[in-house]
Amino acid sequence: MDKILTISKASNVLQIDPDTVIGLLQSSELTGFKIKNQWRIRESDLSIFFEKQIEAQRLRNFSDALVNPKKWSEALLEFPDLLRKIQAGEFQDGTVGEFLKKALEENGDIS
Repeated sequence: MDKILTISKASNVLQIDPDTVIGLLQSSELTGFKIKNQWRIRESDLSIFFEKQIEAQRLRNFSDALVNPKKWSEALLEFPDLLRKIQAGEFQDGTVGEFLKKALEENGDIS
């Protein structure tokens, strides 16, 4: 059976104020239930909440990167094999390869 947490215990796990936990529950960002007007949260629902937060941050980062050639360039520097392929490749206009190569050139990472 899943461990059931009070607002206080959930706020300790999340390391946020108990009022913030209540706000998350009221806005349905965090799933919980009430027993006699007191919120309870399953431990597994906290795990789901964490995963959603992590995924949302990844999507924000990805969205930022899509429009920012400098971020693409910085990310590509972490993959030397891919970087070499992009540097060596000839790409048609409008392709992902052409976009990536342009991002690297704009950032001064290749010439």
